[in-house]
Amino acid sequence: MSESIARADSTPRSRLAAACLLGVVVAIGLGWGLSEFAAKPWHRGSLVPIVVSGMAGILAAFGLLATKSALWRHRLAFVGLAFGTTMACLLGVIETTDRDMLFRKNFERWIPWFAGGGLVVWTAAYLVERVAKRRIWQFTALLAGIALATVTLQNGTYLYKSLAGERVRAWNVYHYYVGSKYFGELSYTGLYAATLAADEAWQDKKKTLEGKKLKRAKKVKDFSSIDRSRDMRDYQLKPRADIIAGFADYPMSEKRFKELGRDTRFLRKYMGLKSPGWKDAMKDLGYNPAPPWTLFGTTVANLVPTKWPYFWLVANSDVPLYFACFFLLWWGLGLRVTSAMAIWICSIQFNEARFTGGMWQYDWMVSTLVTAAFYRRGWYKSAGVALTWGAMTRVFPGFLILPFVLKAGWDAFGGLRTGGLRGAHGAIKTRHWNFLLAFTMACGLLFVASHFTGRGLQTWPEWVDKIGRHSDTHAVTSNQRVGVGRLALNKPTATNPWAEIRGNRSQKLREAKPRKRALQLFGLLLLIPALFRRRDLDAFALTAFAVFCAVVLSRYYASTWAVLFALGAAGLPRGSVDDPDAEAGVGSTQVGGLIGFAGWFAGAVLLLMSASFFVFKGNTARYFYVNWLFYGMCASLCIGYLVSDLRHLLKKRAA
Repeated sequence: MSESIARADSTPRSRLAAACLLGVVVAIGLGWGLSEFAAKPWHRGSLVPIVVSGMAGILAAFGLLATKSALWRHRLAFVGLAFGTTMACLLGVIETTDRDMLFRKNFERWIPWFAGGGLVVWTAAYLVERVAKRRIWQFTALLAGIALATVTLQNGTYLYKSLAGERVRAWNVYHYYVGSKYFGELSYTGLYAATLAADEAWQDKKKTLEGKKLKRAKKVKDFSSIDRSRDMRDYQLKPRADIIAGFADYPMSEKRFKELGRDTRFLRKYMGLKSPGWKDAMKDLGYNPAPPWTLFGTTVANLVPTKWPYFWLVANSDVPLYFACFFLLWWGLGLRVTSAMAIWICSIQFNEARFTGGMWQYDWMVSTLVTAAFYRRGWYKSAGVALTWGAMTRVFPGFLILPFVLKAGWDAFGGLRTGGLRGAHGAIKTRHWNFLLAFTMACGLLFVASHFTGRGLQTWPEWVDKIGRHSDTHAVTSNQRVGVGRLALNKPTATNPWAEIRGNRSQKLREAKPRKRALQLFGLLLLIPALFRRRDLDAFALTAFAVFCAVVLSRYYASTWAVLFALGAAGLPRGSVDDPDAEAGVGSTQVGGLIGFAGWFAGAVLLLMSASFFVFKGNTARYFYVNWLFYGMCASLCIGYLVSDLRHLLKKRAA
């Protein structure tokens, strides 16, 4: 649609109000009808009726507005194609099979098709638009439609149950809610001991009850069958009695001890004992968030009791963040890139049925992705503050400041040589200065505040000790990890290319160490020089490779790889004072605002990762495949950028 049409359009407020009213009436009416009279059970037990009725309401509103406006006719065509794609995907998956695709056990039946469809559209957009030399809105609408269908299938049942107060992700909430609520008494090491000690006290109390009280008590699920747990002081699995004996090291008032028992019994019914269940949760690696998250979690957990409807706020705490993240990404990076991100995040197995029912379990992802959106729009100080939360609560997002530090340091060094300290300060670009200053000040504020968690000045030393022991064994405590440390454990054999090094934990880590160091060195030698001539947003996204090389993460933390789709975002914000050519650097991903090769390549590999994940048998093979694919993708991007830099340098010298 041309800008002249957009400028000429002026829809009266009365028509906008009428359209909104019509949309609401259609959505509510259809939603009620589907929920009450639909024949299939999933119509009533999921968000599918709400999504379908919401799409119908939007189409009705846009249809009314389109009768008098060329602008709204174009928008109607866009949402019509997007929603039509969504309905085709949903009906194709749900209505043509007897199996329930809205539950995680069947996700692998639709994920390859949806991720593969996103890959086809993403690739077609890259190829066709480069030939046509213009953006084609139909590709964006198709991606948006697939994204909405993917999000609906991933969350249709689980979010519905969470919003209805029927779902709590007990594993997550137990560690984060209970772990933060009693952090002042238990620190990072006493959670399991306190839980089992409280359960033992409950068993003793039941022996004294009679009559109706005993009958009621027997109906409450407990932890009596858990006979082993991990001792967080030395990370060893020990008998129940030994774990309970260790509770003596943690002073806790009788009132708080009883309250902890009630809280854990409240959560007990939301997860069983079979694997994965409570027996596995008690062998997990404990409560690990950095002190700033604990400060926030402690405050909320002590305000919100383990009672409905109050606990609804905890079980749905991530939902507002998801909506804010989506709209900020749309605003900052455009609907096409945001839709591709949504397809990947909701189709990759890392996040299978994890998005709802937990306590702020994806705040770090929102922090990282929103940083890219703010930076793209020129809100450099806001971007620095946004990244602070992820960096100070999960640490690894803090690695993403590396390109800004390198560029600011290089500029300052050049200015120092010519103009001394004043020249060094003046040489740093304003956007880098604003971003780093806001990031540093916000980190300092959170650091000071985090000492009010109940542990005082011990808070950070205790966390450093805990996370150090946690990181030492993280690569070998599960086969669902991402990072070079996990990748180095792959030792192919003649019959199994995805075999893992054999032996106990120490033997595995010792044998993998030389390979790990070599992969880290090779990766960083490619990455660091590749960052300098990249535009800021590209360098920010590419630094995900540094995180991968430096630390081993639980699989869901790899959701931040979605930031690599930002390689396909548009260039500098309109009106920027910086020179676009100088900012883009050699090998920029952008050609006339279209998705460039690097943006297409990163997105295509990530979507391929989702589409092909279930081809492999077993999580060991699947995650070695994921790790090698990501390492190869990032190394290839760095090599491509360096080759472009070299060609530019040779041309410059020849000229």
